[in-house]
Amino acid sequence: MTTSVIRPRMSHLQQAMLSLYWFGTNMHWTAILLITLPKQAFLIGGDAVKGQTLGVVLLIGAFVSMIVAPLFGALSDRITTSFGRRRPWIVAGTVMNIVGLYGLAFFPREGDLSSLPLYIVAFMWVEFWNNVATAPFSALIPDVVPKDQRGSASGWYGLMSMLGNFVGGVSALIFTRNGVTDLTAIYYLIGVLLFLGMLGTVVFVKEPPAPEHLPPFRLGEFLRGLIGPLRDHDFRWVFVTRFLMVMGTFTVQEFLQFFMRDVVKDFTLFGKQMATNAESAVSFFIIPRPRVRTRLRRISSGGLGAGERCPAL
Repeated sequence: MTTSVIRPRMSHLQQAMLSLYWFGTNMHWTAILLITLPKQAFLIGGDAVKGQTLGVVLLIGAFVSMIVAPLFGALSDRITTSFGRRRPWIVAGTVMNIVGLYGLAFFPREGDLSSLPLYIVAFMWVEFWNNVATAPFSALIPDVVPKDQRGSASGWYGLMSMLGNFVGGVSALIFTRNGVTDLTAIYYLIGVLLFLGMLGTVVFVKEPPAPEHLPPFRLGEFLRGLIGPLRDHDFRWVFVTRFLMVMGTFTVQEFLQFFMRDVVKDFTLFGKQMATNAESAVSFFIIPRPRVRTRLRRISSGGLGAGERCPAL
């Protein structure tokens, strides 16, 4: 017979700390995907092949993410330690992720395509270990939050996501001097904030005891579990619409820096210079606008978000 787990109520501080790791992760990926990765693709491949260089790196990284995330999410369901089911993966994944940031910072050589393979290896390493951490982390909210607090916990989750995106986006503004963006300094900032986010979450969040009888990991059952949700009509629609939204966003977002460099070129607004290079100009797309959608229903606001993107294209 299955018994329900009674989850103690969480204070606002505990809910904030639960999502603090998501702040670090969102800062991490926003800074890399919008600022450092496009710039380094330009440095490695030069103006002629910068788009192909960036596309190859993103394609390989996305493939790693697709494989690793569901696998380690499933493993964290089935493996338990005295430190918990999720936290060991979060700690190990974060530490190894930070090691990979060193490679992203120092492996690329300007105008040298021979440095691209090593850079791709570093990016694969970061993708691998980041997903080792974030897939189990994603299960923490349903693990530890009582049902009647999941709305407020999700609110903290969303707030930390936005703050992480903001800090990652404006990092180029912070570290640009005389028209030159210090990418190494951005990587150091990423590492520090990712580590602090991890530390806050694993210290303040106490996992509930794992079920006494955990199911063993079976590959066939795991693979069937990936396909099973698609049989549900509503989930299929969620999956398809999410796929289209993310595909559209990432098709444009990662190449925005090239658009600013090649097409816009003049980073002035009403006669005032707003940025000195393409990296810092991209930051202005991250600065949040007034959130008029907060009064709208969730489904309507999602449609509004999609509608906002279409004229921009």
